[in-house]
Amino acid sequence: MYNGDIVVLGGSNWNKNSSNLYKINASLIKPKSESTEWISQEIHGGYPGPIEIKNDNYVTIDSNTYIFGPTLSNKNALYQFNHERGIFLQPDDIDIPPPQTQAANPCVVHVHGFIYYIGGTTYQNEEQEQIACSSLTQAYNLNAPPHTNGWNTYNNEMPWTGGACYTFCQYHEGFIYLFGGVIGGHFPTYLNHVYALDTRNGPHQGMQWKKVSNNSINGGILDTRSIKINQTVYTLSGGDVQTVDLSHPNAVQMTSIKDDSLTPKRCYSGNIFSQHTKRIYAIGGSDCNDEFKYYAQSQISQNMTSDDSNNDDKHWWDIFEMQDWIYFIIGFVVAIIFVT
Repeated sequence: MYNGDIVVLGGSNWNKNSSNLYKINASLIKPKSESTEWISQEIHGGYPGPIEIKNDNYVTIDSNTYIFGPTLSNKNALYQFNHERGIFLQPDDIDIPPPQTQAANPCVVHVHGFIYYIGGTTYQNEEQEQIACSSLTQAYNLNAPPHTNGWNTYNNEMPWTGGACYTFCQYHEGFIYLFGGVIGGHFPTYLNHVYALDTRNGPHQGMQWKKVSNNSINGGILDTRSIKINQTVYTLSGGDVQTVDLSHPNAVQMTSIKDDSLTPKRCYSGNIFSQHTKRIYAIGGSDCNDEFKYYAQSQISQNMTSDDSNNDDKHWWDIFEMQDWIYFIIGFVVAIIFVT
């Protein structure tokens, strides 16, 4: 989301990579509409390369979105998109240097003047079902003096072996919470619990990840992005909804909500929460059982901060189930990115 607009970058349409940017003001999307007009805008200079958004591997700061390790084959890349100019910056013009140790699809989060860069994929062989993941936490100081690197690496080994790939991370009240994705070794071996990193004193040697969830989600969380609304984190993975309740920091609750009546079961959708409308938008994606079946339809939740949504007797899934379908004219899109 940027200036009230939902912005779509990257993605593909029947194995063709998008070369345009699509945007719409979230307030114009009305329930029960038969169609909604998107603005298609050519990106001057085009895309620097394919972009795969499988987790929280990008961050928006002011008018710039930074995309880290956009694909496994291009894990050393860092892309910067400037919203005011509507372009991807050339490599020599990017105002953040690449991290010291690079990986594909790391988890990145902006916390009080630092970008935290967590884990990431260093190798994957799908035929042999093997994956290698970084176990490092790196941090970039956005206030570093000019012409200095600004990155530091913290060897705070994660409390499990194998590192972390395709994970999700959100900041809440002094802590970064990490969950989902997989660990290195046999693929997939899911990271089912939630872990927290204390950032109240900034990044420093000796930081340790701590398991804070009392329960877990079997079946894992993959190929989506996370959304934090107040004290709850939402993901839409495997056609279901997963929630991470952060209201009790040392006893985080994870929930997976399944409902066979909600069809289609979609994966790889782009998900965004609008602070303006207080709604979640799940746009595009492909069928979880047929990755070549793409969807032009998108889903919109009701107000996620209303009294009804906070009612203990009314779960968020009930609200999501009552959503209206919105049909967009941009065609079938998958693996898309939304800027927030």
